[in-house]
Amino acid sequence: MSWLSPVHRSHIGASHQRRGEVCQDASLTGQCISHDGQPIKIMAVADGHGGSRYWLSHIGSRIACEVALEQARLHLIHTSIGTAIPSKETTARLSKWLVYTLPEKILNSWRNAVREDWNQRINLSENQQESFSTSTYGSTLAVVIATSHWWGCTGIGDWDLVRIELNTTNEAFKAEIINSEDDENIQGEATLSLCNENPLKHFAKRSFFKSIYQHEAPFTLFLSTDGIRKSCSTDSDFLSLAYYLMTEIPREKVGGNCSVLDKGLQRITDEGSGDDVSVAIIVRSNLVIQLQTLESNPSKKINIDPQQHEDIDTETRPRIKDALKVWNYRLVAIGLAMLIIMTWAGWSLWSAHSQRLKAENERDKQRLKAENEREEMVVKAKSTAKQLCENPKTIKGALSSRKSMFKQLKQVEDPTERMQLAKQDGLNALISIYQPDQSDHDQYSKKIDLCEDLKEELEFNWQQQQIQNTTYR
Repeated sequence: MSWLSPVHRSHIGASHQRRGEVCQDASLTGQCISHDGQPIKIMAVADGHGGSRYWLSHIGSRIACEVALEQARLHLIHTSIGTAIPSKETTARLSKWLVYTLPEKILNSWRNAVREDWNQRINLSENQQESFSTSTYGSTLAVVIATSHWWGCTGIGDWDLVRIELNTTNEAFKAEIINSEDDENIQGEATLSLCNENPLKHFAKRSFFKSIYQHEAPFTLFLSTDGIRKSCSTDSDFLSLAYYLMTEIPREKVGGNCSVLDKGLQRITDEGSGDDVSVAIIVRSNLVIQLQTLESNPSKKINIDPQQHEDIDTETRPRIKDALKVWNYRLVAIGLAMLIIMTWAGWSLWSAHSQRLKAENERDKQRLKAENEREEMVVKAKSTAKQLCENPKTIKGALSSRKSMFKQLKQVEDPTERMQLAKQDGLNALISIYQPDQSDHDQYSKKIDLCEDLKEELEFNWQQQQIQNTTYR
């Protein structure tokens, strides 16, 4: 059984609004396709520490979420995860990746990215006196990865992960906190952070891997920064809020940044801690089917009061008893009819929903496959750009040798055909990404750092194509 696309939302705290401060929280969700074609969902939340010492932590939290999704994707698109419950060997391999490899990749990428951000600020400011420190960008981070047959998590700091499941026997929901910082013996407002001296050992304590078995009850994973739990007087209240926010999200496969949650998050911070609040939520599709079946149930419990009024004479009583018997029979018949209708409606709903999910899953696969190809194209282009910029004398010759590629890309309108041309090698990818009249030009060109010589030569070649096309017309 698959997952719906995960949703996320960050909302500025009431106290930060009053003081005119920025939101220190960040959240992000995404998807990718494994090497063997299986859909994978990823979600992350982060909480920048704030305050004068951590004055760029709102940048640190955003970067943390971005590099977490990027590093998870880079590994998983080249990994076969299988179509069944993982074997012991696969479980051991994936667990090791979640506990050790992924955190190390995330941490190194985060440190490099925040240093790059700092260097850019230095270049823009002539009066910058402070030296670089990762503490300036200090943030927590939580990541959840989910597939059809397993899910796992990792992270550091004061975030909470809740599992909400439906007991199909009594139609009652059970919610429990399955991962929190409670076991770290952290006192007060202090928390562990990406900027700590040795954070990897703390990642390991918060990382685990879980297989998903067929007999398991339908469930949701609810990930949040500490602002939500701190807004509650008891954990029971926190779990109730988690359930409430789960029921607020759209049940179609939209995914991504979910503004529907704003009203609930605003109320939580207004009436609670005043802190920034962030959530990321992912729901198993079979839970959605169960919820829709329950909510579409039109029946109401009918109570009949057996007590008789004292002013009714004895001759009337037998007729009332007979009437009650008749109504009892009718109620039984109505109940049976409603049961049949509900069963048919539930089956129809499930069948239609199942077909819709299948079609949507197929569209998701195609879309995510295209996203993976574009991300791989960017990686190739980055590598080629770096090689050319390290040896600027080769730039002009390299691009001149691909004049036919400039011409082909200019003439091709079909996106699939353009992708086939672009992904042949890194130079073709670089040329394609910097084609100025394409809708995704700005989105992908920003991910590649070009030296001025390469940038000017690319612009010159594309301008030449434009001039030639105008001349031919």
